[in-house]
Amino acid sequence: MVRKKGKMSVVFDRIKFIVAGSTVKRFHTMDTIKEETVGHHSFLVACLVIELGGSFLDTAKALYHDLPEQVTGDLPSPLKAGEGFSDTFKDLEEVMFESHYIPSVERGGKDWRILKIADILSGILYCIREKELGNSRIEIALNNYLSYLENFSPFTGKELVVVNSVLHIVGKELYNVSE
Repeated sequence: MVRKKGKMSVVFDRIKFIVAGSTVKRFHTMDTIKEETVGHHSFLVACLVIELGGSFLDTAKALYHDLPEQVTGDLPSPLKAGEGFSDTFKDLEEVMFESHYIPSVERGGKDWRILKIADILSGILYCIREKELGNSRIEIALNNYLSYLENFSPFTGKELVVVNSVLHIVGKELYNVSE
């Protein structure tokens, strides 16, 4: 007979999963001046999701979106997007989310778009801070993030305002309302 987990046990396991995931160091393959963890990053992504007009559930998903990195580590974005690897990584993430009863984002939907834009903007803002602190090596990551952002154009409404606000900080050309 398989014993069913009690509610307290499920919540306890989920809290352990959240705590472990939030401490994973990001950008571990690059020299950085200021460390960023998944917890720091996810908080900023959640704030950006709110600015982009996401729902309460979208904000919660933003807080949880990188927790599986406690198993995989922070994988560089170009690797995650690589052919063949992306599907395997997404399947692994989904298993971890489901096993801890954590809501995940379905690829391709409006909530996925908002989360991805917020995730990219968070990366851009981190790179800007690193550059301001004197890290000249972060330029490659910054350019990658700017390239990823272009894939989501055109931007409208709140997206346009938030994206242009971040790009203004970078000193990059802003997206036009008519695009």
